[in-house]
Amino acid sequence: ALVNDMGGQVQVRSEGGRGTRFRVELPLALVKPAQAAPRKVPGIARYQGPLRRVLVVDDAAVNRALMCDFLTTAGFAVAQASDGSELLAAARRFRPDLIVVDSVMPSIDGLEATRRLRKDADLCGVPVIAVSASAGAEHRAACLQAGVNVFLAKPVSLAALQQHIGEQLGLRWIEPPAPGDG
Repeated sequence: ALVNDMGGQVQVRSEGGRGTRFRVELPLALVKPAQAAPRKVPGIARYQGPLRRVLVVDDAAVNRALMCDFLTTAGFAVAQASDGSELLAAARRFRPDLIVVDSVMPSIDGLEATRRLRKDADLCGVPVIAVSASAGAEHRAACLQAGVNVFLAKPVSLAALQQHIGEQLGLRWIEPPAPGDG
């Protein structure tokens, strides 16, 4: 679906006992290489203000670890859950200010977990950012209809994630010092 959304084509050729070959064609523009200027590698900004709590829900441990590492470095208190069925119980225990949830998980997915969260009187106002590798317009619409505040496609841009977290929580970010400035 993503390839079609981008105006491309997928071709599949399969031979029994030999395997399958996939060919993806995408209409992409050629980009001129950037001039050789020194590239500034940004650090992770921290937010100003009282401690905020973020619950990360994803069935893939590596995705949870990466997200938690980013959030911890940015100054948040972080808790984790490994699927949608754990989301409500973890949210009741941890009392997050924000939830970042993978929308596609086995058992109870992020959409159903968000629907259940929205029906809970104590948790219904907690902002939810859904992340998903299913980046099609239909899936995005389904997430928003389920009650998600923000939808981000994987791989998640940390700058976009930071911006949306800031908007949802009303945060002001402090840029880290440049290397050697400290």
